[in-house]
Amino acid sequence: MAMAWGMALKELNPSVGEQMEADFGKPLSLALTLALDGDRPLTQDLLGEWQTKRPQQYREYKQGAIDEALQKLRDASDAHAAANTPQAIAEREAQLQGALDASRRQAQLHQLRQHQ
Repeated sequence: MAMAWGMALKELNPSVGEQMEADFGKPLSLALTLALDGDRPLTQDLLGEWQTKRPQQYREYKQGAIDEALQKLRDASDAHAAANTPQAIAEREAQLQGALDASRRQAQLHQLRQHQ
């Protein structure tokens, strides 16, 4: 739709169409417009079109994706660090020891019942 609208405007008034392209970039294909709206996956061809027609917007998209990935790595690193503090390790060891003790008690009860 955006491509059709942009082309129609350019046909009606070439100078306005050219100014619009200068301000907003070249018109995008319908497939790319749908992909950017989330209605269709971004393929390599569509990414290439986006990079060619709207380089600044594409760079912002890539930088946003990089920033998001880095934040996920920082969050995972923070979670890993929190899980490996001496206190967290001691708590896990206490839980495991409790489970082992409970298992031993169960085994002892089972053996007592078998011998009765």
